[in-house]
Amino acid sequence: MAEPFKNAFNTEMIAGMAAHFLNHYPAFDDRGFVAAACNGLDALELKARSEQITAAMAEHLPADFAKAGAILLASLSPAVDGDIFAIGVDDNGIAGWAIMPISHYVGLYGHEHFELSMMLLKEMTKRFSSEFAIRFFLLASPDETVSILRGWLPDKKGT
Repeated sequence: MAEPFKNAFNTEMIAGMAAHFLNHYPAFDDRGFVAAACNGLDALELKARSEQITAAMAEHLPADFAKAGAILLASLSPAVDGDIFAIGVDDNGIAGWAIMPISHYVGLYGHEHFELSMMLLKEMTKRFSSEFAIRFFLLASPDETVSILRGWLPDKKGT
């Protein structure tokens, strides 16, 4: 029997995320983050696992969203040309399904930093998808968000 996909959000992936956050934010409590993100993980389904990782990020990243955003951006892997849905935390950075909780973080906490949040979501989309996170902005600031999205339409490479 194949392993459930939810298991992609596991201790190894979370520890990899923590290592990248720590690399770009030396005050990051990587052990506290991993403990919070992994607490009761086995009992959670995919979306709940992602949301728990997002909550651990909110608890352990700087409260200043601009500082947190800079850490997130620096932690991303180089943009990928291939399978954006691969599970991807490696030495190069964070990509693939590991982007899901990061984009959710931006969707929840980035509204006071609209331009930064849009840039982050665009960068994350080069490595996975931000389709769920963008909905927070479409609901809160529909005209601004649609204007940004229209500007992205002709962008074939996401750059």
